[in-house]
Amino acid sequence: MKCGLVGAGIALIGLSLGCSQPSTSPASVAPGTPVVVAPATTQYLNGYVSDTAFRPMADVSVEVLNGPDRGKLLTSDATGRFSYTGFLTSEVSMRATKDGYVTRTSSVVTGTSVDQAWVFFRLTPATPPVQAAGNFTLAISVDSACAGFPDEVRNRSWPVLLTKRNTDTLPADTQFDGRVSGGQFAPNANMFWVGVAGDYLAVSTEGEGPSIVEQVGPKSYIAYSGNAGAVIPSGGPAMISAPFKGLIEYCELKSTLGQYYDCSDALAGVRVQCTSEGSQLSLTPR
Repeated sequence: MKCGLVGAGIALIGLSLGCSQPSTSPASVAPGTPVVVAPATTQYLNGYVSDTAFRPMADVSVEVLNGPDRGKLLTSDATGRFSYTGFLTSEVSMRATKDGYVTRTSSVVTGTSVDQAWVFFRLTPATPPVQAAGNFTLAISVDSACAGFPDEVRNRSWPVLLTKRNTDTLPADTQFDGRVSGGQFAPNANMFWVGVAGDYLAVSTEGEGPSIVEQVGPKSYIAYSGNAGAVIPSGGPAMISAPFKGLIEYCELKSTLGQYYDCSDALAGVRVQCTSEGSQLSLTPR
């Protein structure tokens, strides 16, 4: 998803219908001068709810807190989405609630060139999140059923550092930034993200494209764009082993890599892909 995945929080005030302010002071307006009231316009709202481990959440109750549609109730579907057409501005706020989760309030973001608006929520369970910051080893293996991958790229592992992301718009101790090291990587392609919801930890290597792209030869690369998640064993450090769901791609370019990774048909001499959920990811403490 590219809307920015990422949730926003803005303090909001109510929207008054037909509240047009004249550019001059009231004393300078001649008696009897009619005041033109701008009509309210509607926006189509695109809403989305996930937990802090990137999983879409169904049956979340969302309430409009202010503005002309104050009190309107919506419910997220199985994909975490909800929508309606209403009187929306950036001054409208909404509240998401579900039993067992901490209630969150978020503001509407309105489009400047389209009659659309967006609102996003990330909910965290009421139980405290597991701690995930520190030094780990990240390993990803290609399913043996996927043919065409050289043996040396089927199993890759790297030392990584997870650092906590601190922002007012995210629940505390739930979002972490990871960086892999110990190899050569394409420009800006040595990163991933971790989300924690209670005792569940998820790893994502999905950005604008694959967020981990390791150089394994002069013009050869192995790229990862997907996610994995699992419950962390109780009493132990943050550790998961789970199917890697997404795309693993081996690429031999015809020429030297440019400013960013691109294995399109025009540039690739060899390209092999695997989308099998038989591939595996593990994240273990060091």
